[in-house]
Amino acid sequence: MNKGKLEQVGTPADIYERPASRFVAQFVGWCSLVDGIVDGKGNFVSGHGLAFKSGLPPGAATAVIRPEHVRASGPDPVDAHPAYTAKIISSDYYGGISRLSLSVCGEQLMMDGHFPEDRRPRAGDEIAITLEAAHIRTIPVEPAT
Repeated sequence: MNKGKLEQVGTPADIYERPASRFVAQFVGWCSLVDGIVDGKGNFVSGHGLAFKSGLPPGAATAVIRPEHVRASGPDPVDAHPAYTAKIISSDYYGGISRLSLSVCGEQLMMDGHFPEDRRPRAGDEIAITLEAAHIRTIPVEPAT
């Protein structure tokens, strides 16, 4: 519920993995929200050039990127996910994981990762990352009310 309006009905997993709106995405867990457009070829492109395949028709859209769908990668990713260089804005250690705040193509993303104690990233470091595009949800921009 959002201001008396039912936003989405579904299982917890469905709501988390496939939120129907910005409100739902932010309500059910950590995420980065990136605004952009879906072009005529079905590609989401942010205002700063972050890009990946989307299932939406052309138009304004928001990408919902969960921290667990941003991965550290080597210099030559072996999969088909887009690769980027990210600058670490902050690194917070939570025992089993480190949560990184990243600057990627002018966008701010969160990433959760497991790093050995002697190689834990620090603010100011750069890291190669990939986005698991199959797990990134793009939602149409909601009309202003």
